Amino acid sequence: MKVAIIGAGPRGLWAAEELFERARQRGARIDLTVFNDGPLGSASATGAFQPAGPGQWLLNVPATAIESRLGSFNAWRGANDSFPPRREVGEFLAASWRALENNTPRGCAVTFREVEVRDLDAHGAGFEVDGTVFDEVLVCTGHAPAAPVDGAIPAYPHHNLDAISPADTVLVRGAALTFIDVTRYAPAKAFYPVSRSG
Repeated sequence: MKVAIIGAGPRGLWAAEELFERARQRGARIDLTVFNDGPLGSASATGAFQPAGPGQWLLNVPATAIESRLGSFNAWRGANDSFPPRREVGEFLAASWRALENNTPRGCAVTFREVEVRDLDAHGAGFEVDGTVFDEVLVCTGHAPAAPVDGAIPAYPHHNLDAISPADTVLVRGAALTFIDVTRYAPAKAFYPVSRSG
């Protein structure tokens, strides 16, 4: 069976680990292709766990909640602080993907493609992704990028925020993690969050 997972962040990793565990238990043959638009574990090149993310962009759940088949995040990194930089989680996810690749069940294979998937098309009983037809596709891309707004700058990647000066007042689309990230990085004099629902 040919399976595609689109997105190599935490949910994509969890899905791949579960899929291969079931294949191991049942003797199934799975040819898995993982698509990601950035390095493994980053969720995307500009996503929540980007390797080049600033150190002040912290994890928003306790570190004890993060684990993979590789083990716990805290044991892997040898530390116990509750809210470390998210880029460290990206490194853990990448190591977890490598562990999955190195422990692929007999009769199974895994391939990684660093490609941004823009189209998913029905093709007979399957789906075509990036020129290849798969029996099943799982989309694990996290938050969709916000539609561009005239005059707005995307919060990610972080270097976009270098355009903000200490004299600026900033309206942030996103009242949760995006807002926290912007306020922890940009030097503006005032920030106003706006939730996705308005």
